[in-house]
Amino acid sequence: MKSQYSRPGRIRADRVPKGATFANKKASVLAAGTLLGISAVLIACVGSVGTLAAEDHPPLLLDLSQLKLNVSSSEVTPSLCDMSGGCVFAKEGEQKLVVVTLSGFLQKPSMVSLLANDFAATPADSSFWRTSDRSVGINLNGIWTLDKGNQAMGIVAVPFSASGPIAIKVAFLLKMNTSEFFVSYPAFVVGRASVSAIQKQGK
Repeated sequence: MKSQYSRPGRIRADRVPKGATFANKKASVLAAGTLLGISAVLIACVGSVGTLAAEDHPPLLLDLSQLKLNVSSSEVTPSLCDMSGGCVFAKEGEQKLVVVTLSGFLQKPSMVSLLANDFAATPADSSFWRTSDRSVGINLNGIWTLDKGNQAMGIVAVPFSASGPIAIKVAFLLKMNTSEFFVSYPAFVVGRASVSAIQKQGK
């Protein structure tokens, strides 16, 4: 495909500087033609790479259980803020803001898309009621994305071009007396549920 910026071909002799000999003119013409040709090839190659980068997205990873996540570490932090300036704080004396680092493995190139409240924390000492707290923030690419509640949906989508280890940081607001807890995340059950695309109207 020819570039719209330059076209390889002949260079007019009147473009050669005055005072040059015929041999120098010929050499200048050949050199200029070669440079333009190389420029056209480079521009075409850069354009092709840009097109591939824009169109060749990895498939979306639907089932997060394929990551086989494990708890690597956890720590208490006073606050977290996102790129827009939104922050989350723990209520003094009532809550603590805990950041859990999860490690897993991506089996193939994928687009990993997560909501800030996709994860849940369940206290390990739960006996009768299974009470859980939703996550309030997630960090997949070095930047925190926070749950905005009803204002907006905190979502992050990161393309991974190769398989390999993956780390996800998740933030929870927990009660002060919580010492140990389990972390859960969305996973698919076996089989698919289906409904009719056209709903029958009642008589």
